[in-house]
Amino acid sequence: MVFGEDLVDFLSLRKIQGLRKFVEVCARFIEVCARFIEISSSDLSEMTSKDALSIGTDVKPPVLFKGKYGQWKDIFLDFIDRHANGENIMLSITEGPMVPITVQIPDDDSSDSEDGTEEREQKTKPVKVDLSQYFEEQKSRYKADKQARSLLLQRIPNEIYIKIDSYKDDAKKMWDQLQKMMMGSKIGN
Repeated sequence: MVFGEDLVDFLSLRKIQGLRKFVEVCARFIEVCARFIEISSSDLSEMTSKDALSIGTDVKPPVLFKGKYGQWKDIFLDFIDRHANGENIMLSITEGPMVPITVQIPDDDSSDSEDGTEEREQKTKPVKVDLSQYFEEQKSRYKADKQARSLLLQRIPNEIYIKIDSYKDDAKKMWDQLQKMMMGSKIGN
């Protein structure tokens, strides 16, 4: 077998050992992929809510299922607490979004009154400050607002998403609406 002899001649013993290691790693990878395919091909509707809740990881929040809101809420809040920007994300959910910073600048259109005389009082208009002008803490809080909304929307079923979709600009309103939907009449008692 000329090809095999040429291959052995071509590869040094060290390269052959590296190749064997590579083949072993590939074999282990194929085994893991096969297990994953078995798990993912199983019907998710057959999973219990407890199984589904455990799908949450350090990078993905847990899945919300009707009837398991209390358990989901605890796991979700723990997930946020472990998040790098968790403190600010929690503020977005409990207090609402950061109010954009505005400054008052002179309004050029207001210098003359209707009768053509100059007004003594200078009018100003509010202008939003560009995000690049924010301090790091303010930037972090601003980003947390977006992260909070994203995390809430990532793992909720479509039938719930449709009902809180109108609140997607405010994580606190989404959170409150979600709680009202899932807890029903238990809120406020």
